[in-house]
Amino acid sequence: ANVFVIDVLPTGVPYLVNYCNVRAGVLFYCHFPDQLLTMDTVNGERGSSGGNNSSNNGGFMIRLLKHLKRLYRGILDKTEEVTMSYSDLVVV
Repeated sequence: ANVFVIDVLPTGVPYLVNYCNVRAGVLFYCHFPDQLLTMDTVNGERGSSGGNNSSNNGGFMIRLLKHLKRLYRGILDKTEEVTMSYSDLVVV
């Protein structure tokens, strides 16, 4: 059986499928989808609004960083989702 096994990062799968004239199947072995691995299960909780660190500028920076992280994760998650879809089979 002719098959390519790709491990860890799926970003090379579209290149392999589209530009390398691959006639073999492509199996992507995914240890754990990155978008599930990086979910905010601990740090996603809102901090308390009281205390000495609740200045407007500090709050603005925290909100900005959260939005930037959300944008960054969105791009990476979508890239992972799209590139994994080029595989013939995804094994977790």
